[in-house]
Amino acid sequence: MAAHATFSRRLGSGPVVVGFFAAWFFAALSAVAADEAAPLRLQEQVVIGERSFRLDALPDRLSLVADPGLVVPARLCRVQPISPRYPFGTIHAPRAVEAPNGDYLVFGVHGGLYFNPSVKTNHAVMWRSTDDGETWDEGAQPWQMHGSKEHLIVPFVDASEPGRIYTMSNASPDSLFTTDVVVRSSDDNGHTWTERGRWSKDDAPQKITGFPGGPVHMRGAVLGDGTWLWGLYYRDAKSLEGDRQFVIRSSDKGAHWTLLPAAGTGGWQHPRWKKFMEGTVVSSGQSSATIYLRAPGGRMYEKRTTDGGLTWSETQETPGLVHPDAPPMVFRFDGGKGLIAFIHNRYDEKYPHHHHPDRGELWFATSVDDGRSWSEPRFLIAQAKRPDHPDPTASCDPDVSYVDLLVDGATLHLFVADRQRQTVQVSFSADRLDEFPNARDLVGLHP
Repeated sequence: MAAHATFSRRLGSGPVVVGFFAAWFFAALSAVAADEAAPLRLQEQVVIGERSFRLDALPDRLSLVADPGLVVPARLCRVQPISPRYPFGTIHAPRAVEAPNGDYLVFGVHGGLYFNPSVKTNHAVMWRSTDDGETWDEGAQPWQMHGSKEHLIVPFVDASEPGRIYTMSNASPDSLFTTDVVVRSSDDNGHTWTERGRWSKDDAPQKITGFPGGPVHMRGAVLGDGTWLWGLYYRDAKSLEGDRQFVIRSSDKGAHWTLLPAAGTGGWQHPRWKKFMEGTVVSSGQSSATIYLRAPGGRMYEKRTTDGGLTWSETQETPGLVHPDAPPMVFRFDGGKGLIAFIHNRYDEKYPHHHHPDRGELWFATSVDDGRSWSEPRFLIAQAKRPDHPDPTASCDPDVSYVDLLVDGATLHLFVADRQRQTVQVSFSADRLDEFPNARDLVGLHP
């Protein structure tokens, strides 16, 4: 752990501001002391749905987990941090996989965002559990990056190669938001890794013009026919609008990629908000999948394919789910028969873009018809910590977002990027989802 602590303290200087987005996002860095040992400060009350609850007088159906400072439904969740608590912006969205030998692996990137020029270097970190998530090691650096920085690391297993783990990630030597995408693999349960190929403007198959690569944020999918589909987006760094969503497709396990729907400016955009980003691809069969898209407006959006990603349907609003301008978080569970969507269930139309106070609660809804309809949302997590930054709209202080789900039978392990400072594990049973409170239950609660 000491090596990680030393790395986090390198972020003491203020950020160099580049572009509109960077100026907004990195404003919080200079306001937070680089002291991972600072005590947690809890709020006096927490808002869940339409109710405000005092932390010192929670009703029986709600429980405060003082460390890491979250409110959850009582007796339904097990909550534990699996990483230290770092300064703001130094560790990013966890992504998990079960290794072939049954170990759980969770990946993050430590040291700051790769497209912040003041972050000279960062590194991958991987935590391992050998007892089904009961305990975790102190974390290790799975590979070295020389002269480049990384963003997020997304591990996955292709069912045709059950002994191998793959990862998708980034490598940026120049702090550009659009950068190389890197494929790695491990054949020894994540102990050693081999870089298997990169995809960028210089070595892309077909020499795709006008698309220099993109950030790997969210999960892709391996379809039943072996096709890999991954969502990447092209960011306009000068605006909160202008992002265009693409899909990259491989039929040879990442050796070659095709860009869809078209090269250059041919990506998908919302007609009003001029933005789709952080597309999450979820497999739904042999050659079928859905990509869930992030945009302002209080909803997620989706497109579907039935031919392995070669063509996609018209964009539709994902029915019934309230979600701000935040990442889609949709996963298969129940042996692949069901979908579970983690949503913030809150939207303030006065602040359509990147409004972090709308990310302070996490709810879930389920679907048994491949996402064409969704259950009533039920409450899972609420942020109970006080903001360290004087303006929480300009930092990730309220966030319980960018989650990842590891499904092990009926046990669901959710890994949460708590304020982008700490990786937190929330474990619960798929057999008890109906016991989590809905909005009507919360309104009727009394201390």
